Amino acid sequence: MSAFAGTLRLARVHLRRDRLLLATLIAAFVATTALTAVSLEDLYPTSADRERAAETFAQDPAIAAIGGQPRNLVTLGGLVAFEVGVTYSAFVGLMSLLLVGRYTRGEEEAGRTELILAGAVGRRAPTAAALVVVAAADLAVGLGVALALVALGLPAAGSLSLGAWFAGNGILFAGLAALTAQLSRSKRAANGYALAALALAWALRAVGDAGDGTLTWLSPIGWGEEMHPFSGERWWPLALMAAGAAAATAGAFALLERREVGAGLIADRPGPPAAPTWLGTPTGLALRLARPALIAWVVGMFLFGLVYGSLADSIEQWVGENEAVEELLVGEETAGLVDAYLATALLILALIGTGCGVQIGLRPHAEEAAGRLELPATGAVSRLELLGAWGLVAALGMAAVLGAAGLGSGLGAAGATGEWDRVPNLLGGALAYLPAGLVMLGLALLLVGAAPRAAPLAWAALVAVGFLNTFGGMLDLPQALMDVSPFGHLARLPAEPLELGPLLAAAALGAALAAAGLAAFRARDVG
Repeated sequence: MSAFAGTLRLARVHLRRDRLLLATLIAAFVATTALTAVSLEDLYPTSADRERAAETFAQDPAIAAIGGQPRNLVTLGGLVAFEVGVTYSAFVGLMSLLLVGRYTRGEEEAGRTELILAGAVGRRAPTAAALVVVAAADLAVGLGVALALVALGLPAAGSLSLGAWFAGNGILFAGLAALTAQLSRSKRAANGYALAALALAWALRAVGDAGDGTLTWLSPIGWGEEMHPFSGERWWPLALMAAGAAAATAGAFALLERREVGAGLIADRPGPPAAPTWLGTPTGLALRLARPALIAWVVGMFLFGLVYGSLADSIEQWVGENEAVEELLVGEETAGLVDAYLATALLILALIGTGCGVQIGLRPHAEEAAGRLELPATGAVSRLELLGAWGLVAALGMAAVLGAAGLGSGLGAAGATGEWDRVPNLLGGALAYLPAGLVMLGLALLLVGAAPRAAPLAWAALVAVGFLNTFGGMLDLPQALMDVSPFGHLARLPAEPLELGPLLAAAALGAALAAAGLAAFRARDVG
């Protein structure tokens, strides 16, 4: 029997099970890229506007560290590539590595891979099927982005180059995720190794783009950037991505042959001989299980905030005399341009940071699906304590993440402008979004308690809220639709004065949703 026997059948199983998830992810990348192109055309309608933006971007290494090297920004295509290229390629890589982890180590950790391999299925088939499905999704993203940009009137060569960058980067990180899946028996640890590789690639590219560009060539994300979409396209960096993906995939299959099913090449560290007292409580256990993710979130959001804040001093130069950009940032606010920019940055950071609360809030669903929640639920621990502990850890973790983002942005802005009073102001501004985050957490707990099969819809709700707050104003969406987002009702500090009423209302709504979830969880069977 071939080592790849059953690959296509397993791939069809993954496609059937996750067809809605995959279609949503692909559509999200294509739609947001197209919307970005439309909004950039509105913001920079004339050549003079684009030339002014090009001059500003070219002079700021901090902007290059975030968005990559600015090239040919006097054209709409160059602006689109600069705005979405580096960021979206990283997100496509993130999508790929998480999906590969789900289909490989996640299935193996749940015990399903061993059952599958007991039939007429080859040893390499589960990993190969995961790579086939994820590569198909990456290619769909790349092709969809290219077709959408061509439909908007952008040059075909540049559109295809940008789409190929996304697809190639996603396939490369899919191979890396297949490689890291062989290292640990835990899906979380395997994903952590892959995420570390993605973070390293981002850091090398950022330092390289802010400097002389040498380190950019050490980053897979930088290889795509060197394709120069809409700026004299170069196709040979695709060969680097293909070689990297092939090497990672070959390494994954080689390591796969050296380990047993259910085991990892890196041995688990033995734990202490006696557990601390606090670990014997539901809250302590939830905190211990969520600790690796919390640390990663806090560090990552602090760094993101630091980068956003460091651009505060150059925002006026960046906007220049472009009234469209200034109106987008300032809107109806009476604050200055710097405060309006920082308020927008805090909103974006808060939307991202809320993902930490949703992730931890949905963890009981994953524990229940894996059969680990039923045992404590049948013991002396009440259902309310069990789910409530996860809700508490999620809320505290989200507060820590938002605080880290606010602190980072405050330190970055203070370092750039010399105004150190911005540190407490931005720290408080970030924490002011916590009640809105609690609404999203409450929704996650409600789904876990009342409709566990629909629990992943909490992520869809967060994406929808992020879309409304990011693109709703540009698309002139109805106010009734915009009001669905709890973030839209809160004051945008530091550009607007603080209002306690909406904060308390959002906190009360979040608490009500969480209470309903706890009540539903108490009333239903676990497992």
